[in-house]
Amino acid sequence: MKVQVIKGSPLLFLYFFPIFIVNIDLGSIGVVFLRSQFILYPLIVAYFYYKKKDPVILFGFIFGIVVFSLYGISYVLGDKYEYILDSFIGGVVLLMYLLVSLVIYRATEENRDTLLYVLDKFILYSVVFIFSSYLIWSLTGLHVLADDGYGYFRPHAFMSEPSALTPFLAYAFSASILNKKHLQAFFVLVAIFVAGSIIALFVSVIVLMLSYFYNLKLLKKIILVSAVSLCIMFMYDYILNYYSLGGSVYDSQMARLRQALLSFESLGQEGYNPRVATTVDMVAYLLQEPIGFLLGHGPLSDKFLPFSDVARSAPSLPMVMFFNFGFISMCVLLIWVVKGILACDVKDKINLLFVCLAISSLVNSAQGLLIYQLVFLLGFMNKGKSREIPST
Repeated sequence: MKVQVIKGSPLLFLYFFPIFIVNIDLGSIGVVFLRSQFILYPLIVAYFYYKKKDPVILFGFIFGIVVFSLYGISYVLGDKYEYILDSFIGGVVLLMYLLVSLVIYRATEENRDTLLYVLDKFILYSVVFIFSSYLIWSLTGLHVLADDGYGYFRPHAFMSEPSALTPFLAYAFSASILNKKHLQAFFVLVAIFVAGSIIALFVSVIVLMLSYFYNLKLLKKIILVSAVSLCIMFMYDYILNYYSLGGSVYDSQMARLRQALLSFESLGQEGYNPRVATTVDMVAYLLQEPIGFLLGHGPLSDKFLPFSDVARSAPSLPMVMFFNFGFISMCVLLIWVVKGILACDVKDKINLLFVCLAISSLVNSAQGLLIYQLVFLLGFMNKGKSREIPST
């Protein structure tokens, strides 16, 4: 599909620029690029407001400043003076991430094709880099845009780690299946296995189920949910108790899945999964202060409050909301996400991408704010209506 360059395209490039360069090793100068969004995002917001005089942007800015200032005041009242500056910086950073997503939405809401075109190309290049990285590693043993987490080679393309590719690979695979592009789906599926992104398969299955679920009658929905639940229970028991591990890459991923299930089942007492351990650690900390449990500790407080080396990296978007803005805000987020997922038709590519990002962010934290802002951006665009968009 030939996409005409429209106004808003330069903003899109600047919006995704931190993702495009996040893993390019540029030595000391790379730090400047990795933090480029802290310069680019305020400029994007200011330029857009100057050109459009958009009252929504101004309201969002004022509302964010007021809310985040209240958290700063709470540090004064709570005798935590040493964290006032951290709270202020966290509030400004988070406000910019949210506002720039709103700006991109306002700039592209008239023509969503350009946004999808950029993302589709980004995903295509990511898949190419996954195969290229694997080929280079097979021939030379070098890790190019890849790591060896969990004991085996895992390419991550432009992202910070393989898990950050989850929503994009799930989107590409699901879109290929729905558009009946089976050869394209095959290559994406291979890329998923090469990257070791088990969650991408999980998300893809949910998305494909939803695509058929919407138009079914109630009885068939009940039968489908029951059948899938039985399959999940069977696989859960089989992986934990009967699957015999060998030495292949596939077996390495099954071992990783088994460790994750054990950790989930025992709340971190057995097995190994950093997300489960971090969740348990953060909840234990939050339970110590009822006010913090209900209302949180302020924007990005999970990054600067000293409570645990493990829990300094929240394992998912709900836990980010929980720690920073409390149990009430986390519940609001979950209602918004679940309602958005159930309301939209995933045959629309914007809705499909939103569902993949939303589900992934519920269980995964890879790439952090750069992914979370996309969830909110697609959430703004998600109208719950089906509008077919030509595939790119």
